[in-house]
Amino acid sequence: MTRRDLAAIYEVVAPVAAIGMKTATRRIGEGDNAARVAAAMQAIRDAVDIQPRFRFYLVLNEYHYTLNAMAEKPYVDFLLRAINIEYWNRLLAKAIDLDRHIPGYVRNYERLTDAVLAGDERTVEAVMDWHANWCIRLLEEGRQEGLSTIPSP
Repeated sequence: MTRRDLAAIYEVVAPVAAIGMKTATRRIGEGDNAARVAAAMQAIRDAVDIQPRFRFYLVLNEYHYTLNAMAEKPYVDFLLRAINIEYWNRLLAKAIDLDRHIPGYVRNYERLTDAVLAGDERTVEAVMDWHANWCIRLLEEGRQEGLSTIPSP
């Protein structure tokens, strides 16, 4: 796969992931949903030094799976798994310098979490779109540096 291929997947994944996140936002006041979101965000913070690096993306996946469960959106999980998200994560970890960019991922997910906890669907959608475009820019930076093809994990 090329960096362009990975970026194209972001263009599909982000709006799909936003569906679960927006619906979870509507249900944040139910039961222990706020605590579940806070715990999922803490897991991301705790994973900043995780090795091998691709596992950081798996923690991000778990964040989304948690929100999708809260939202009762199993088809969002189904679609994410249909594109083999875990394998895509391994390729991303080879294409994006996580040692350099994990702080940006954490900040982006903190912004998402703040919006979810505030019940602000519009901000969730806007931040998810911003995050996807940020990731696409990271992939494009690598392509401009002459790193177009991603070695298989």
